[in-house]
Amino acid sequence: MIKKILYGVILGTLMMAVLTGCGKKDNEDKADKSETTTTQAEVADIDVAAQTIVDTLQAEGDFSETLAAVDNNMALGRLYVLDSAKIEEACFYTSSGATAEEIVVIKVNDEAYMETVKGAFDARIADQTEAFKDYVPEEVPKLEDAVIYTNGCYAILCVSGDSSKIDSSIANIFN
Repeated sequence: MIKKILYGVILGTLMMAVLTGCGKKDNEDKADKSETTTTQAEVADIDVAAQTIVDTLQAEGDFSETLAAVDNNMALGRLYVLDSAKIEEACFYTSSGATAEEIVVIKVNDEAYMETVKGAFDARIADQTEAFKDYVPEEVPKLEDAVIYTNGCYAILCVSGDSSKIDSSIANIFN
């Protein structure tokens, strides 16, 4: 009974946040992009809007429902517990709560923060797996096959019905 109430509260919170979309944080003190550190060849030359990545993954991925935007502040503060000052741009899209499907694209200001973001993605997958194993156990394989991708300052988490489609889409975006 308590789990159902908790899921209802979480679902309600997510639905209220749907009214807000992806945002790009203005950071006028940001260093020139040409000075971006590169740990992979030519990564600094890639500049793709987070929303464009989300749109591509939604169009080319295998999702059982249309995903809705979640407020960046709510997602960064509650779902992922990340420092918004270290995020240049982010988009968070989730299902209505009936499925585990979601897309997250984060572009960090400094690659040094990437391990923290990846850790937050891992924690989110673990939390969702725990929540869905009793709630909707059919969704657990999607979580077990979630795509976590990093490239330079970009981090992507995608939970869908077919991770190979997502892998292919991401490869096309970054190549």
